[in-house]
Amino acid sequence: MCRSLRRRGWCIAALCSTAGLGAVVEADEFQFIARTGWPAPYGSGVQFNQFLANGPSLPRPQIAYSGATSFHAVLSGAGVNASNRLTISRWSQGGIDPVWRQGDQAVGLPFGVQFTGVSRLSMNDAGDVSFIGSLSGIGVIPGVNDRGVWVAHTSAPGLSLLAREGSLIALLGYPTSMLRRLNNVELAGPGELGPAIVTCDLDVPDLGNGIGGVVVQSSGGFNVAAIANMQLPDALPNTFILAATPLVSAGGIGGYQCSLTGSGVGQVEVSGVTIITDRALVSGYAPDLRTVARSGWQAPTEPVGVVFWHVWGGSARSAVSPAGRIVFSASLAGPGVDSSNWWGIWQEVGAGLTRMLRYGDVVPQVGATVAGFTLPSGASALAADEDGRVVTTALLAGPGISFSNNAAIVCIGEHDCVVVARAGSAVAGLPSGVVFQNSSFGLGARFGRAGHVALAARLEGPGVSTDNDVAVMLWSPEAGTLARVCREGDRVGPYRVLTLSHTGGDLQVNGQGRIVFSATVLDTREEPESAMSRTAVLTAAPGEAARIIAVEGAAVTVGSEQVMLRTVRIGTAGSINDLGHVVLAAAIDPPVPLDEAVLRVGIGPAPPPCPADHDDSGLLEVSDIFAFLGDWFAGAADFDGNGETDVHDIFAFLAAWFAGCPA
Repeated sequence: MCRSLRRRGWCIAALCSTAGLGAVVEADEFQFIARTGWPAPYGSGVQFNQFLANGPSLPRPQIAYSGATSFHAVLSGAGVNASNRLTISRWSQGGIDPVWRQGDQAVGLPFGVQFTGVSRLSMNDAGDVSFIGSLSGIGVIPGVNDRGVWVAHTSAPGLSLLAREGSLIALLGYPTSMLRRLNNVELAGPGELGPAIVTCDLDVPDLGNGIGGVVVQSSGGFNVAAIANMQLPDALPNTFILAATPLVSAGGIGGYQCSLTGSGVGQVEVSGVTIITDRALVSGYAPDLRTVARSGWQAPTEPVGVVFWHVWGGSARSAVSPAGRIVFSASLAGPGVDSSNWWGIWQEVGAGLTRMLRYGDVVPQVGATVAGFTLPSGASALAADEDGRVVTTALLAGPGISFSNNAAIVCIGEHDCVVVARAGSAVAGLPSGVVFQNSSFGLGARFGRAGHVALAARLEGPGVSTDNDVAVMLWSPEAGTLARVCREGDRVGPYRVLTLSHTGGDLQVNGQGRIVFSATVLDTREEPESAMSRTAVLTAAPGEAARIIAVEGAAVTVGSEQVMLRTVRIGTAGSINDLGHVVLAAAIDPPVPLDEAVLRVGIGPAPPPCPADHDDSGLLEVSDIFAFLGDWFAGAADFDGNGETDVHDIFAFLAAWFAGCPA
């Protein structure tokens, strides 16, 4: 009989050595999107071969809200060589469609014109893909007609040529024009104006040659959204747009950063400051454009005579919310304006502006005032969510504020301004005295469309070393609190986190507040002298602890097959959608023959708590019993919650251990 407590511990361990061990249920579902050896839609006998590297690393896969996934791949098989093995494909529930292949005949162009490269790849929520393709072959003249823009719609098979440099372009309502140069292409959601938004230089009769324009895909050509040499409707006569850069969201063009020219542009003297009136933020579609803010114009929220100075460029920031509202920071000049109050943040609401924040405003939580929008680290961020909240970096000043604690991120709502995170001050979930480092703060901030803020940050304070000086945090606007997700040195399941990127790296946050990021980890089940660091992909959400969804050296079940992951990588954007699906590129063991894949992970609900997993390894093992007994002998194992550590806790723990973790 095991009558002494020590002998009872030995007997428990002996009993457990013959008991079956239960594992925490893995709720995430893996699916192959593409894999080495699978037929590729690029001809008979052609297969996918690699998804991770072709000399340099390949761009990582991206997933749309719809679930459509675009990915780069290297081919092998019949007729494949170094000049035609690179591809971009798109997976959807209907299968894999070709998007682009190096060396292929360029769709919509004369025979003998081939694709050689691709840039400005963009995908919208529906899974439509656009890109600028570079060309070579018959009749191709470098710098004249060697690029074009294409789109692959999910609603129709195949690739469509939208326009080519050096070719005629149909601008609806304008004379036949020439596309001189492509600068960018972005995709919004499908709509009556079409998804592709192209920024380019044009030759337009009666307007000029080589003029900048923003045009939007239409069934009959392109609608002109904004174009150089167009009169700005609400400005003085002879005030023309010189150049326009669109601000694009899923809903389309929210506005433009415009340079202006013409005799309607001049200068104004305001309180000793000379302001050139040649910059504006503009919204709408031509010809119905409207000035939101302009250098030298009265700031409508400020006293008479106070005007905007810098409205974009330099330290000024502009963004557009998911709903299409412009938000921007700008400087001011005029009566009563000095260095303590000369910058602010405004948001377009209807046909007017609302001032969200201004230098000198008090942040009630800390009793400090706003003294800047650029932090000591150089971080300067501005974002707007779908509910009208604005998140910005903020430099603080006032009593108790120093160079060690003046960096912050704040969220401004309709009636309040709250601190999301601040350097140099206490952080929930971190030991007393451990704070965010001021000099690097803000570089790892990422913003979600619903107002969530994911933050990777370097730490300093008591007990902080290079082994534990970076943490990932998550702020939710509903809770209004910053929660610790994970820190270097933490145990996540059976793994210990070794390194995290304090600049965010591949940290991403979706519209539901779920985040995904990678870390290097160490398997604590391995002998220390033989343990090797490996990359893991982690996820977390508001109210949910961090967990690993994929890790090198571990097996996952894909359909009916169990595969061992040798390498896992995610991109820096587009790796997670709002439905909680994550895409990654992976290499599978054994390394010979080569076996790589694009995997989609459907993140299931977080496993329920398992009190009997005493060492938080993610598994029920004999080690949990030893860990529990260690705490029990130390008087810190009140398992049954009666306020005392006694023998009843041992029996309660054993009952829970044998019952297993909740499914």
